[in-house]
Amino acid sequence: MKLYKQAKQHLLLAHPELRGESLRVLAYLETASEWHNLLPAASETAAALNLLASNVSRAYTELSRCGFIVKIGNRYHLSPMIAWTGTDKEWDSFCRVLYENREQYSTKLLT
Repeated sequence: MKLYKQAKQHLLLAHPELRGESLRVLAYLETASEWHNLLPAASETAAALNLLASNVSRAYTELSRCGFIVKIGNRYHLSPMIAWTGTDKEWDSFCRVLYENREQYSTKLLT
């Protein structure tokens, strides 16, 4: 997994409203992402962290709004600007799709 510290730092500084459970969920998601940054469902994250599913769902929404995660269809992905699990060619392709559809996705760093 490639980590992009500067982009993450930029987002964290731009969103001081992120606190508590949202930051805890983000830290977990960075370790739980699968190939192409696919994230576990909110219910799985809630079970893993022993949190209420409604709180984790709210954290996913907040993290998406801030650009840390991206919802594509009915699944969330960790933003490829934060970290990437895949090949460089796949990263280019994934970012291109997000950029071309940026009005549809919460991709704050791609605009």
